[in-house]
Amino acid sequence: MLIVAECEQDQDRKCHPLQDIYRLVTVMESQGVQAETLLAGSDIQLQDLTTPDARASFNQKLRVFRNAVSHASSPDIGLIAGQQTHFADFGFMGYALMSADTFEEAVQLGLNYIRLAGPVLQKSFDVEGNIARFEGIEILPLEDLLSFYCEYWFGSVYTLCCDILQRPMQNHCMQFPYPAPKYVDKYRELFNCDIEFNSPKLRWEFYASELQEKLPSANKLTVTMCVQSCENMLAALQATDDIAAQVQAFILQSPGKFPGAEQVASHFNCSLRTLNRKLSESGQTYQKVLDNTRQNLAVRYLQQTSMKIEDISTLVGFSEPANFYKAFKKWTGKTPIEYRNDAK
Repeated sequence: MLIVAECEQDQDRKCHPLQDIYRLVTVMESQGVQAETLLAGSDIQLQDLTTPDARASFNQKLRVFRNAVSHASSPDIGLIAGQQTHFADFGFMGYALMSADTFEEAVQLGLNYIRLAGPVLQKSFDVEGNIARFEGIEILPLEDLLSFYCEYWFGSVYTLCCDILQRPMQNHCMQFPYPAPKYVDKYRELFNCDIEFNSPKLRWEFYASELQEKLPSANKLTVTMCVQSCENMLAALQATDDIAAQVQAFILQSPGKFPGAEQVASHFNCSLRTLNRKLSESGQTYQKVLDNTRQNLAVRYLQQTSMKIEDISTLVGFSEPANFYKAFKKWTGKTPIEYRNDAK
């Protein structure tokens, strides 16, 4: 059961709801940081935080996150803010999750409507044997904010899941693609499981038996009403989605074994000629979308892992490292080794 939840690809498109920004402002104000300080330079207005239809872009959110990290009194601000997130913060989606029949249904609903929460990472969910796992893929570069966002996301989702179950979850392990912070004990205290750092994956594993758990607040009528509201909001949000973003999201479902243009066209139930025309109308070609996807993945692996260049080459779809070196220098003006050294 593999479920992939796409995220927005355009860094400047204002399509992200502001719930996470609102929660972060609330937490930072409790630390004595004014909302205006947190929003400085983002072009997000204070009144936007309480306007249901207000939206922010990826770049605007990153500016707020960077301000939070700069002004926080505690380095673990992501974990702190995450733990103060509860189901009501997610609006209709949160109430739908709380009212689902089983935890598995709640997980599926959450992934179906995750766009309403303004995700920054592409999310996926899978079950293998007795282990269920969430995984995040960095489509757009978070750079120095990766650890903050991962702490905020995992902290929020874990707290939400505990709300839904009305008890702590039984986690198996968590993996993070960056070095262990000095406050690693805070991770273990919150998640109560094995924690791995410098991992090639951002992954949270828990025992699949949790999925069959009947939820204490199950209510079919509430789920039906909330799902309808979520559908309406999602339709409005997706109205202007462009084909290039959809193609990139499909490509990322098979890292290292990227599909050809014909396979992509088949996935979207159109001819190759139609796919090329739609991409051209948005100023793209399939090769440009593929190269952009490969570049973003390669940059993430070089910046955030100690993986060998040869292994990164394979993961981004090159059978020969020499071809990867040539392509990466064309994209960035640097060799992979130069880029990694400069990023240290």
